[in-house]
Amino acid sequence: MLRKVIFSFLLSCVLLANPQPLWGKPSITATNAVLIEAESGKILYNKDAFQPKPPASTTKILTALLALELTNAEDIVTVSENAASTGEASIHLIAGEKLTVEQLTKGAMIKSGNDAAVALAEHVAGNVELFSLLMNQKARLLGASHSNFVNPNGLPDERHLSTAYDLAVIAKYALSKKMFADVVDEKHETIPFNGQGKRYLRNTNQLLWKYAGANGVKTGTTRAAGSCLVASAKRNNLQLVSVVLKSGDRYGDSIRLLDYGFENFAVQYIPKHTVWGQVSIVDNEGTKTIPAKTAKPLVLVYPSSQSNLVERRLELDRTASPFDQYLQVGKLSLYIDKEKKASVPLMISLPAS
Repeated sequence: MLRKVIFSFLLSCVLLANPQPLWGKPSITATNAVLIEAESGKILYNKDAFQPKPPASTTKILTALLALELTNAEDIVTVSENAASTGEASIHLIAGEKLTVEQLTKGAMIKSGNDAAVALAEHVAGNVELFSLLMNQKARLLGASHSNFVNPNGLPDERHLSTAYDLAVIAKYALSKKMFADVVDEKHETIPFNGQGKRYLRNTNQLLWKYAGANGVKTGTTRAAGSCLVASAKRNNLQLVSVVLKSGDRYGDSIRLLDYGFENFAVQYIPKHTVWGQVSIVDNEGTKTIPAKTAKPLVLVYPSSQSNLVERRLELDRTASPFDQYLQVGKLSLYIDKEKKASVPLMISLPAS
């Protein structure tokens, strides 16, 4: 069937807000730190972010992520003697009691229960050693390549190391999972206590109370690791993740990093399958109008001082064959000061012949 493709896009150039003054980079007490934008992963601040350090309980971000990805949230877990006897911070699990994966995840992430983390690890992999292999495998897949995890809770072990950047990468991915994001954004929660009452969980992450837009993620403290915090916050569609390790003021450091990000950077984010114009297909049956959609997300992080220089442009491809079911008809591109910074294909799905 002969088809003729007629491009009928609405071309638009969008100028954004007025430029803002840039702040200087923050001075922080942490020995290691990083700030990233959560959609693109772009590093906005780096202080020895690739140096391996003890991560303490920030480890539990990866533990919770694996538990939620590899099991059903409603799975029933029977707490082992080994899990119940895990020391330091705990939610006082009792050997033999039964809780769901979701409830144990809340215990590990909100109250920082080391015992809950072990119970999750044993449920997923049978034992802590095998679970640690899964942790390291997942970390590598996510691009967290300078970490070595040997337990699910971050209790001291000289072999158990991560970096500020790796923890940010893991948290970035975990926050894209709705159940995980919902859990770490909770200030308070209750879960059953051995079927006879309730455990009250108060989030150890005080940033949820201290900082507008804060929505996660996990504290950590040991003698070796010092005071640590993986934090996240969202304002004006800009989602940031900060990490501070061995900090003298983990909340102050995190606030300074997040403030720096929000005051100095902006983001253009266009989701996958966003309709951006339309294409008319003319054949012997008449004219059909088909939406042109972005083939993948388009993300550009840039200094907010350049906001008035940002524009969106449609770039049409008039040489593409109209006989494929899926046809690239052009690109949507983002420019700063007339220089292309990012682009995404625009696709249409042709009706069957």
